[in-house]
Amino acid sequence: MLETGKAGDVTGTAADNLLIHGDSYDALHALVRNPEYGNHYRGKVKLVYIDPPFNTGQAFQHYDDALEHSVWLTMMRDRLLLIRDLLAPGGSVWVHLDDAEMAYCRVLMDEIFGRGNFVGTVVWQKIHARNNSAQHLSSVHDYLLVYARSKSDLVLNKIDRTELSDQEFWNPDNDPRGPWRRSDLTASHAYEDGRYEVVGPYGDVFSPRGNRWWSCSRETFDALREDNRLWWGKTGRTFPFRKRFQSELGGLVPTTFWTHDEVGDNRQAKAEVTKLFDRSRIFSTPKPEALLKRVIQIATDPGDVVVDVFAGSGTTAAVAHKMDRRWVTAELLEETVETFTRPRLEKVVAGDDPGASRRPLDGKAEAASGASRHRRPRSRSPMAASSSRIGSRAKTLLPSSQPSWASCTTAQTVDRSAARRDVLGWPLSTASWTRSWPEALLGIWTRENEQ
Repeated sequence: MLETGKAGDVTGTAADNLLIHGDSYDALHALVRNPEYGNHYRGKVKLVYIDPPFNTGQAFQHYDDALEHSVWLTMMRDRLLLIRDLLAPGGSVWVHLDDAEMAYCRVLMDEIFGRGNFVGTVVWQKIHARNNSAQHLSSVHDYLLVYARSKSDLVLNKIDRTELSDQEFWNPDNDPRGPWRRSDLTASHAYEDGRYEVVGPYGDVFSPRGNRWWSCSRETFDALREDNRLWWGKTGRTFPFRKRFQSELGGLVPTTFWTHDEVGDNRQAKAEVTKLFDRSRIFSTPKPEALLKRVIQIATDPGDVVVDVFAGSGTTAAVAHKMDRRWVTAELLEETVETFTRPRLEKVVAGDDPGASRRPLDGKAEAASGASRHRRPRSRSPMAASSSRIGSRAKTLLPSSQPSWASCTTAQTVDRSAARRDVLGWPLSTASWTRSWPEALLGIWTRENEQ
């Protein structure tokens, strides 16, 4: 890693937050295998979120998105192997894709992380308007594939309650513990102590019907009755329900379907970018800041490390910064770094972010800034070697103990002039290429003796 500049309060060490100008593979390689950085990041990263090329075959303003299928899988495999080494035991990786490669990437991630570490697939409603000119179906969603480094060690946070989720709470019996909602006391699975009769306030006898059982033992049922945690209806003669108090429930377990009104959509994201950079500089495929806020809220706690090696305009780092997380982000294209990524993060650090809340994003703060996707460049030129180190000057954004952030380039870890390069300009080892049978099924070529 070659430091090429800095601003604000930084330590000048690997402990700073890092904006890396260079290829995503080189950045990951340095974070994992460079001793200076590996001691800080290898096995210690809580969240890796990446929004890689979707491989849709389209050409956008800031990138081309058309690779041969096996080349795309090889690109992803090389990076996911390094990401696996970065993750802490309780860490997770979130890969943002669409239908073009999602299914193939899941098989690839099963191989790398193990099928048992698959957590789920989040569906994000990126568009809420129908494309009536679509040839067959109007696509309105993307996917986020979620894998754990070790599922047994993974603990995900709940999300904030919403006005909609709290509409079902009421308090018809004026319980001093406040509003509550009804909860079913029966279960569909057989429960050893789940077959018994109960007597209501007016002598009515109740027991689960059909293939249902009580979900708790008689002792627990009696304890709930004693603590006034049962609801027998307004008449006192209906089948009992359990009272779940709003004050005791805390947050909500995240679902796998995120709607546009919860985390924003493409239209909102473009509006956020316009606020940040005006209409003369609009990134091709932005993401709403609220989407990244939810991912970071679920997967991390304040002080944890967040990594995104397809930075684009720097949304992941910007949101992580405002949520008091440490972060590392990487971007290949110099034009993108100078036009979007660095200016965006400078605004956030200085507290001058017109497209977003100027205070850290907390559980109730509304996200309102731009996001973007980094794509493979049209040119085949090697990694540029210029960037800058930028530190936090906005003390109101961070506690005093929050590490400052920095921007660095990656060091050239191999002799690029002598190394073979693939069709995209990426360095290859001089070792022979091999292909194992599961990789043959995927069309993935691997390298022996990787440099």
